[in-house]
Amino acid sequence: MSPTTEMYILCAILCLIGFFFMGLCYYTVFFTESSGAPFIGSIFVAIGFLLSPFKWLALLGLLDYGVWALPHAIISEHLESKRRQKFFDPFYTEKNYQESKHDETKAMFVRIKERDEELEWPYVTRSTYSLNIPKIVFSICLDKAGNRFLLTEEPYKSKQIKVYPFDEDIITVTDLPTKKGNMTVEIEVRDNERNNNS
Repeated sequence: MSPTTEMYILCAILCLIGFFFMGLCYYTVFFTESSGAPFIGSIFVAIGFLLSPFKWLALLGLLDYGVWALPHAIISEHLESKRRQKFFDPFYTEKNYQESKHDETKAMFVRIKERDEELEWPYVTRSTYSLNIPKIVFSICLDKAGNRFLLTEEPYKSKQIKVYPFDEDIITVTDLPTKKGNMTVEIEVRDNERNNNS
């Protein structure tokens, strides 16, 4: 077998592997809740064609979903952050909530029961947090008397801010719609053991 034939076989193998991962990435993005394996397919395709005489075909690696998803995610998150700020800030002012404060002695735990998932976030009042599945934007605020409230924006239900008394350390938001049915989000504020033990 000549070196040229071996090179073409190697290029074909690398490109086939790359296109397989690119197809897998698109499948997982559109038919599951995973992001697949972004960038892997584009790397294999690019290397495969760069080893061939048809180097310009390495641009086909740009078809990988991950190549476009990363900058899109960064830009859209920035725009969404600006939108949330513009949406919530007038409400904070109207209700005269206390200024934003990062309380390092406490931590916030967010549980999505149907997904058996728990997230731990810093406890910052008068600041927005968001989940994608289920879709919800929320904020924890304190009024001048020290009473705690949970503010939510649930896009599928309305474009209004709902206010719930958050007197206990745990609060539950139910009936949040997703493609797989309604979900429940439980938010708990408790002592931050790591900071309190240090």
